[in-house]
Amino acid sequence: GDARDLEMIQHNPHVLYIPPSDSNGRAVICNDRTTGHIADRMCGVRMVWYVVHLALKNEMARLRGFVLLCICKRYSVFNNYDRVRNNLVIKSYTSWLPIKLRAMHVCSPNSSFLELILPIHKFFMGRNMRQRMNVHFGSGKHHLEDLTAFGLSCDGLPPSVAGTYKHNPLWIEQQQQQDAE
Repeated sequence: GDARDLEMIQHNPHVLYIPPSDSNGRAVICNDRTTGHIADRMCGVRMVWYVVHLALKNEMARLRGFVLLCICKRYSVFNNYDRVRNNLVIKSYTSWLPIKLRAMHVCSPNSSFLELILPIHKFFMGRNMRQRMNVHFGSGKHHLEDLTAFGLSCDGLPPSVAGTYKHNPLWIEQQQQQDAE
């Protein structure tokens, strides 16, 4: 699993740690459902844990937590939803990880996601996270305006929400080199 997981993260950036933090010093972790589907249940969970591991290297993020940005454009609940994996990821974000999830932004949810999945996620996330969850509709430009109002910067947002962050496919190799030093 390990090498295959890293290759999956490198070529299919489903979950990303976006290094510029928000205006409050919180790390930004992006779960971009537009980049494809992850077939292996546990690979998806390990990807989340690896990305959070990267965020933990940031001292401010350890103190202030992280913001989760979920981009759901073209996400098909009926083809891609894995209840077990999603429950493991939710438990990871809300209970198991040594860093606090401070806010969650869901961008462009389709009606099936909004009606079927979001209520389940909200229930499992608990009352505190339900109050910190924001759902954003509209175009990428509208998302950008909404997200910048919450302290997220344009350079820390992916192009799917009109941001300018560019994923570097070599970032995994660079990170492994830094970890080895």
